[in-house]
Amino acid sequence: MLTLEMLPAKNGDCLWIEYGPPGDRRRLLIDGGTRATYGGLRERIEALPPDERTFELLVVTHVDNDHVDGIVRLLQNPQLGFCFKDVWFNGWRHLGDPGDDVLGPVQGEYLAARITNKRLPWNRHFEKSAVVVPPEQELPRIPLAGGLQLVLFSPAPAELTRLRGKWIDVVTDVEKDYPDPGSTADWLRRLDRDRRYRPDDDFDDALGPERPPNVEKLLEVKFEPDDAEANGSSIAFLLEYGGVRCLLGGDAHAPVLEASVRRYLAEEALLKLPLDAFKVPHHGSKKNVSKGLLDLLQCRRFLISTNSSVHRHPDDESVARIVAYGGRDKELVFNYRVRQTEKWDDPRLARKYHYRTRYPPAGREGVPVEL
Repeated sequence: MLTLEMLPAKNGDCLWIEYGPPGDRRRLLIDGGTRATYGGLRERIEALPPDERTFELLVVTHVDNDHVDGIVRLLQNPQLGFCFKDVWFNGWRHLGDPGDDVLGPVQGEYLAARITNKRLPWNRHFEKSAVVVPPEQELPRIPLAGGLQLVLFSPAPAELTRLRGKWIDVVTDVEKDYPDPGSTADWLRRLDRDRRYRPDDDFDDALGPERPPNVEKLLEVKFEPDDAEANGSSIAFLLEYGGVRCLLGGDAHAPVLEASVRRYLAEEALLKLPLDAFKVPHHGSKKNVSKGLLDLLQCRRFLISTNSSVHRHPDDESVARIVAYGGRDKELVFNYRVRQTEKWDDPRLARKYHYRTRYPPAGREGVPVEL
């Protein structure tokens, strides 16, 4: 059995995955959500017996703070007794020529400093090099203990190269006097002084319900792909376990995912990619969910992780594409019931476009999905 739980991560991602038979459950952690939601992740770990706090893999998909900040806080709390057999994260050292004496994004440097300081295994499955899809060879396939296999779909080398330029631009600020990239001790000292990692107030989505969306009109909106460098560098992969397939899209760009799905279909001699679940990229942004990508999938469940704060995801356009082009008999699974997600819980729309909705129980956040 494989279970994927979308922990409450506000506008971010924090995915808790368990697989294996009772008595031999194994775990993966994908991203850590925001600073404000770290408490939920900590409680989830504390609920495990101390001898079961080993994870086969930690994946930090990319450096956006709604994915990385919770992990930075987690690594500041070794008293929890967790252990990661490998950590996938593309830091400054993985973005190309390291010869330039320039600066890196703060969260990425904090995380790299913690990984280095704690001597955690870092990209061990890739011989400590970048987690990246090679342009010509077969898609990388990484087996984990217990019969789980991961097939890497993103990022491509070009996306990591683009991130290197953005990494420089984001935090190059002489007034802030940032340490040099990769200087572990200096970044650890700066992290210890950084007060931003205290919990924030909860987001309050107190507005009233909206009218049901006009799907036909939303489908007329032209797809314009995401061009954010950090999102393009996102690690995305397919989980395969006992006949179950689940695609975890991170915040990856739709054209990159499309290209990898086509390669996978050719390698497996398939017409469409059968999926038990698809964690929709970038929290359902209209720039990351394309008709071209959906047309390649045969998917039962579409998972959307966001509380709609900050960027008000999921965008109506992307959910409209899912309900119209995502096939019949599908389920939309949201880890928050808020104004932007609740609008899709409309019986007439559900009947017309052949879908169901699932939300957390009343008064709760986060939702587990058994696959």
